[in-house]
Amino acid sequence: MKKVLYTKFSRERSEQFRIATAISEENGIRRVTKTALSPAASGHVGQMAENYPKLEKMYQYPKLRICPCSRVDETTVEFPYVEGKSLDLLLTEHVEQGDYESVKQDVRLLYDILTSVKGLEEFKVTKEFERMFGKTALPEGQKASGISNLDMLFANILVGDALYLVDYEWVFDFPIPVSYLFARSLMLHAMLQTLKKEQLEELYAIGGVKVEEIPVYYQMEVQFQKYVTGEDELHVLSRLYPRMKTHSFFLDYWNTEHVYYAVQLLGIPKDAPEKEEELLFSLYFLGEVHETAVISDTDRYQAFLLKPVDTDCILTMRHLNGLAGQRIQEIPVSFHNADLCYGAEYHFNQAPVMRIENQGYEEISFDYMVWHRNNSLISEEIKFRKESEKLHRELKLYAGWYLAIKKAGRALKRKIGK
Repeated sequence: MKKVLYTKFSRERSEQFRIATAISEENGIRRVTKTALSPAASGHVGQMAENYPKLEKMYQYPKLRICPCSRVDETTVEFPYVEGKSLDLLLTEHVEQGDYESVKQDVRLLYDILTSVKGLEEFKVTKEFERMFGKTALPEGQKASGISNLDMLFANILVGDALYLVDYEWVFDFPIPVSYLFARSLMLHAMLQTLKKEQLEELYAIGGVKVEEIPVYYQMEVQFQKYVTGEDELHVLSRLYPRMKTHSFFLDYWNTEHVYYAVQLLGIPKDAPEKEEELLFSLYFLGEVHETAVISDTDRYQAFLLKPVDTDCILTMRHLNGLAGQRIQEIPVSFHNADLCYGAEYHFNQAPVMRIENQGYEEISFDYMVWHRNNSLISEEIKFRKESEKLHRELKLYAGWYLAIKKAGRALKRKIGK
């Protein structure tokens, strides 16, 4: 008799990707099946069987085996059940044990597998890549192959006499940088985020990833999750975070020595002015920001909102320019919520918002310097500046009265003298 030992339903995705995963046992033999939850997902499920021979030829790492996948019918594929401990579990144990040398070996193993693929060459952006990830600020010199497996995660590699890749749902026939595949695996492993900052940076460095590049890969992951969940699925975290005006960050981002903050540009649609659509999101170190956002459908928007920092701050806007047609022009800010403004210097006692009316901008670029952020002294500084300005106004008023009275007194003396 067939027994179902485990079932997982992935319903939070776009309909074309909704599947059920089950582990069953019959006559002492265990199988893993993946079944489409709707006709729209049949192609996605069937693609896994087509991915198997591709990955078998692609990876050249000596001990790596690809777990076979075969079709059962139009809606279901099947994998043999493989016994073993996942690299994810081993990595977690090594972190908990404080065995950092073994942690480095685990991470280096993953990187060696990722870079063992055939046909690794210089990465070039394709339409398929931009459709999935949008415009990215990837560093130069990236490597990629013509087939990209985003499922090369620690959890999908079983360790034993051989290494088995047991899941490969997200495989694409266009190049995606190996650095993102590597960084993604580290970003999605929760226990790694508990390591010291220096240790985590050393792990990223194994794959040639610099700490300042991590925000780029983070944003790529956000875009990929949006691709998976679709625009119509409103209740998954990737949709709820923006609706709550919140983004998720690794705890290390709030290290006092290594602080990041969010930079956003939002579009306000003409046909739905109550909505805000995210056009740009970046994480920056505290300091200088240089960004250019490409507006692919500028006629869609009546205005834009620039949110330069995610907390109270003091900043200087060096330039805010827009490209309309062939002309670059300085963009005026039609509204801001700064408590004080001295030309290009803004003092915010809350998260800043700057509204820009759309004049057909195809690109918006901005350059600014953040001087202080998330500092209890900011509110005091604003309070004292306002008080100082009030006293100066009163002093000017009193000085005017004094001069008027003095002038009137001299006039009265002259009149009496006559």
